[in-house]
Amino acid sequence: MDKDSGFGVQVSFDASDIVFMKAIYHPDESKIAALSGADVTKEKGAGITEGMTYDEVKNLLGSEGLEVVQAANPADPNTPVVMMIWFNKNATGYYIAFVGEKGTVSSINYYE
Repeated sequence: MDKDSGFGVQVSFDASDIVFMKAIYHPDESKIAALSGADVTKEKGAGITEGMTYDEVKNLLGSEGLEVVQAANPADPNTPVVMMIWFNKNATGYYIAFVGEKGTVSSINYYE
């Protein structure tokens, strides 16, 4: 963790000492959301569905997402699960999980 910014990376290991997850970390989660810099509304992302590609989501939401977690995928060790966020300055926005780096949507959540 960086002493000045408070940001860090959390790395988790399994019982065999193999990394299975990495995540951006800050004790104040709103600081992570603020890194996103998105300008999204619930309505803007209403058309996002499972199976859409990262590029389709990016085009709907109007900007790149911010990767906050990457984890091993038990169903396919060669394809990680990646959590991306598109958050506004007021801490509303989307958490979207993708199968694969910039892969396809597996889950969508909007936080108000």
